[in-house]
Amino acid sequence: MRNSGNQEFSTKKSGALLRPWERPQAIIQFEIEQLREEGCHIDSTLTQRIEAASELNDEPTLNELLTELSELRPNADYLFDEPEDLAAIQAARPS
Repeated sequence: MRNSGNQEFSTKKSGALLRPWERPQAIIQFEIEQLREEGCHIDSTLTQRIEAASELNDEPTLNELLTELSELRPNADYLFDEPEDLAAIQAARPS
């Protein structure tokens, strides 16, 4: 299906249209990039599973892999402190 801007869309089970950047194949690539920038190590096995699911356009598996990615934490030797909640952000900022 195409919109007036000639962008391809996929559909969810509910029938709602997704923009190309909202599809799991795109989101997972953004997530990988972000996690690497945040000091997380993504092992080659996980990367291979993501590539295989992407090639098959297997959105349910990609959604499961997104969940796995969301559970990754920065490596212990990561030099930067990136707090996630407001109180921690306020505590980490310079005086």
